[in-house]
Amino acid sequence: MKRHCLLLLVSSLASCADCQEYYREQILPMDIKAVVVKKYNDSLNHTYPMIGIRQPTGDSEFTLYFYDRSHLWDSLLVGDSLRKEAGTMEFYRTRAGRRTLFEVSCE
Repeated sequence: MKRHCLLLLVSSLASCADCQEYYREQILPMDIKAVVVKKYNDSLNHTYPMIGIRQPTGDSEFTLYFYDRSHLWDSLLVGDSLRKEAGTMEFYRTRAGRRTLFEVSCE
């Protein structure tokens, strides 16, 4: 299984512009069709909220840091489906057949 990690150190987010740049360059181009496999606070990184997601095909695993005001991280549970089309910041969480939209932003 290929593994890819995207980690963001919040200490590097000196301003909202830095956060927006990170999302524009790193998250916006991603196409995500995944299942949440981990959700935790990173004790080695100031207890920042982290999620681990796995593509349904099982070929990739990602760790994403969400620094946003959409409350996506707060709402996620292990086992939720997570979808995002490349070119958008709209994440869709599906749980028990119910789909919820989260517009991820650091503004």
